[in-house]
Amino acid sequence: MISHLKEVFYNHPYWVFAILHMTLGRGVSIVYGVLRGMNVLYFLPLGVFFDMFQVWPLYFLYETAESRMPLIRKLKEKMSKRENKFLHSKIFKGVKSLGHLGVAVVALLPVKGCGMWSSILLAHILKIKRPRAYLLFFIGSIIGCLLWFAIGDIIKSIWHQIIH
Repeated sequence: MISHLKEVFYNHPYWVFAILHMTLGRGVSIVYGVLRGMNVLYFLPLGVFFDMFQVWPLYFLYETAESRMPLIRKLKEKMSKRENKFLHSKIFKGVKSLGHLGVAVVALLPVKGCGMWSSILLAHILKIKRPRAYLLFFIGSIIGCLLWFAIGDIIKSIWHQIIH
């Protein structure tokens, strides 16, 4: 089984990238792409695509009132816990004062508690209209992916310095 997983990781890097992005987030997937030596012209747009792919279901969950579907109810409970943590964080207080720009800033920041989920929550709290919010998510995602690319490149450089 381990040899099979090893083969999958080696022979299908873009599938691994997708799985990492959807499960562990943008930071892990982009750094994986850099360390794996994947073509940046493929994996950076793919990272932005996966970020944007999350937006409509999350918006749906924030806008949907009580739902009779157990899965939606559980997701809303999870989001409510995340929302409470975010609303009481120092980051939230700082970015809320930035207004619309804060939505893009939260989307791009490579720190725990930020990212697309928190950015969508902030846009929802600030009542930003969807077209503008989507543009802010897109800008934040692009800059965030580029930031993680730079972090991955630094890690790769340090790794090569240690080995050689």
